Amino acid sequence: MRQRKYQLGSERAFQAIWFGLLLLLLVTPLPVLAEPDYPALPIEGLTEGEPATVIEVTDGDTLTLDDGRVLAHLQRDDGIWLQGALLQAGLARTYSFADNTALVAEMLALEQAARNDHRQMWGRSYYAIRAASGVGPYEGSFQLVEGIVLDVARVRGRTFLNFGSDYRTDFTVLVPSKVRRAFEKAGQPLKALKGQVVRVRGWVKEWNGAMIELTHMEQLERLSSDEAAP
Repeated sequence: MRQRKYQLGSERAFQAIWFGLLLLLLVTPLPVLAEPDYPALPIEGLTEGEPATVIEVTDGDTLTLDDGRVLAHLQRDDGIWLQGALLQAGLARTYSFADNTALVAEMLALEQAARNDHRQMWGRSYYAIRAASGVGPYEGSFQLVEGIVLDVARVRGRTFLNFGSDYRTDFTVLVPSKVRRAFEKAGQPLKALKGQVVRVRGWVKEWNGAMIELTHMEQLERLSSDEAAP
């Protein structure tokens, strides 16, 4: 973990802010990810003139784009964590990466609280959590999907979480062997998910019905009855 101090409003801090918000979190300015005509992201009040620490957080090497921007969390000197503030306000969804899962638990908790209170985006049907039985129309988009795992099957090293009786047409979560081993190392064998309610987030693809492929464990949440969407 590295920490660098910037004055908010500077060009370098602006790059770090936008890289952190657009890629670590799923937020409104990205057209392919966001509802058309949704209000602009109100970050001006969070990013005007305050000194801030840009915390570059990765599990491996620092992730850098071709233009030099880095994956980062941003915390102002007065203690405000920008990504957290956006999640708390209902202005972002948590979006993590296989090589960068720092602070995901904290982000998910803030997201859940905002969703429970129907803040901002969570009061709009465009961002609703999808039922596993109705994911088909959302191919090519980033979605949060909930359902009961009806079956867990391993085929040629890959594990499939099936949410319907027909794996050829119903929603499925694909778990590559590397991710399966991570679950097992954490004491969370995938076979234990059978009959459980889970929430998974990711890009919906078409492969024998709608499918989301996990690249890391944090994409999947085990839910209690009071955590599931109504």
